[in-house]
Amino acid sequence: MGLSLGQAARALKTLARELAAPVIVTAPLWAMSRRPLWRPALEDLHDEVAFAADTVVLVHREDAYDRTARPMEADLMVAKARSARPAIAADIAFQPHYAGFTDIVAAA
Repeated sequence: MGLSLGQAARALKTLARELAAPVIVTAPLWAMSRRPLWRPALEDLHDEVAFAADTVVLVHREDAYDRTARPMEADLMVAKARSARPAIAADIAFQPHYAGFTDIVAAA
């Protein structure tokens, strides 16, 4: 029998502490379509994952929902940080040919 989502989140947090290194995990968001502008928020993340995480960074691309809005740009939003205040961390450039992101200045 497999681990529940909450057990997996706690196990990953324990692993990070044992290794004294960050463990980066991706997770799906649940309720974004109910909010205007499709902007993700911490409450869209499963409660057990959000509770276990020390830091949650959300990626938002407006052009994924509206092709005319800020093409090839994205926001990194710190939704939770145990040692800092949540904020929009950076504007970054989306590179679809790499399925990745880069500094917006370097992409220009």
